[in-house]
Amino acid sequence: ACNSKVVREEGEAAIRCVNPDCPAQLLRNLIHFCSRDAMDIEGMGTAVLETLIKESLSLVDGVTEIIDARIPNSSSNPELEELINGKPRIVLLNKCDLADKNTTNQWIDYYKKKGVKAIPVDCRTGKGLNNYIVAVREVLKDVIKKNEDRGMPGKALRIMVVGIPNTGKSSFINRMAGSAKAKVADKAGVTRHNQWFPIGNG
Repeated sequence: ACNSKVVREEGEAAIRCVNPDCPAQLLRNLIHFCSRDAMDIEGMGTAVLETLIKESLSLVDGVTEIIDARIPNSSSNPELEELINGKPRIVLLNKCDLADKNTTNQWIDYYKKKGVKAIPVDCRTGKGLNNYIVAVREVLKDVIKKNEDRGMPGKALRIMVVGIPNTGKSSFINRMAGSAKAKVADKAGVTRHNQWFPIGNG
């Protein structure tokens, strides 16, 4: 136990620790991430996912992680920070309309303290996504400056979109790309391979 405060959310039976870095919670999240309810996709286990991320990192300028705002801990890959090895990251707290606003704000502050930009969004309706391009330009300002110094102003930025199944990756891509380019479904494992989609104007 980490000796932090525990709370019981209204309407829930479970008692939860409020410490996002609680070792017991991180262990539980890792177990969930590897379980049948999470990464149990045919041909797509945690080892394959980690390999894809590592092999693709050199191709991108930054990483966008999509998590469920209702259950940020349980819907985040606990090993992502180590996997992306310092790449600039943006966290999208998806389905924010279904989450407690005060709790979401606490998570935004939590990520801010870790140097990570977090934005509450709803990828199906598009709520909050108008802040995404602004956040990308803010987080990747050093990359943009380097491109300009090299005589490549406006060079397209490449962002890796990651997230466990059913967090809203396809909905996000389709909203940002302006059309149904990625398949959306209520079952896990629909977005399971690397794809490139242009969004914005560089």
